Amino acid sequence: MSTQRYISKELTHFIGRSLASDEERYGLLKHILESGELQNPRRESGTPSSILAAGSALGFAGNYAIRDGGKLSDDDLYFLTTVCFCDIPAEDFTIHMSKYGRVGIAFDKVFLINCGTRPVCYVPKGTRPAPFVFYSDSSSTAELFDRMVPQIIAQYGSEIKGLALGPLSKQMGRFNPRSPTREQASLMKGIQELSFLLSEVFGFIKFYDAATVETDPANFYMEREWRCLTNIRFSLSDVSRIVLPTSLEERFRADFAEYRGEILKI
Repeated sequence: MSTQRYISKELTHFIGRSLASDEERYGLLKHILESGELQNPRRESGTPSSILAAGSALGFAGNYAIRDGGKLSDDDLYFLTTVCFCDIPAEDFTIHMSKYGRVGIAFDKVFLINCGTRPVCYVPKGTRPAPFVFYSDSSSTAELFDRMVPQIIAQYGSEIKGLALGPLSKQMGRFNPRSPTREQASLMKGIQELSFLLSEVFGFIKFYDAATVETDPANFYMEREWRCLTNIRFSLSDVSRIVLPTSLEERFRADFAEYRGEILKI
């Protein structure tokens, strides 16, 4: 039995933030439970990155889009498709539901960790960077990231394009990952390293404005977000809690009579 309640044993995903009503959110919940898969939402903004086009063909790149002129600190430099959860005890859902809606699904934290889910690293926009001499011209960590990350992406991108579109352009049809040429191995290494930085490092960094009040949708720190870069496949027995408006409980019990987990009525 836990002796504290500032974190939760479960992680909760609230469904259908952009939908207009709880009825629509319930319809989406029903679809998710029947399909047994919580999917990465597809964001329409942005275009697939030409930098990683060769990597996609080789299976090293994720589902990225990179936006010229965007800022990592504003979450618009590039995006990954992710499934997001909050680490908030059920007793404290009120503020979060005011932003994301009243229909949710929760899983045990260990189950989601085994699926590849992990917490993001929050960075206050105004915090100062570490006092290294090379960073002395950056007034904040947000400014530093916004300057350095595009440089890193551009540098890798230039090298990858130079290899893929240069001497390797005629070799890729004969590519053998078990026995690559020296140039192919160099291309693979560059794609792997960039993919690692975008997904495993930058993809789990989230900036927020510490000056906002807790009810502000931009106060992301209150969410204690965890992310998974793949779809979550599950059975109904894996679901530990369903969050619903009271008016939808009877319909849910009729639709999913075999469900044995908790139902939190709002």
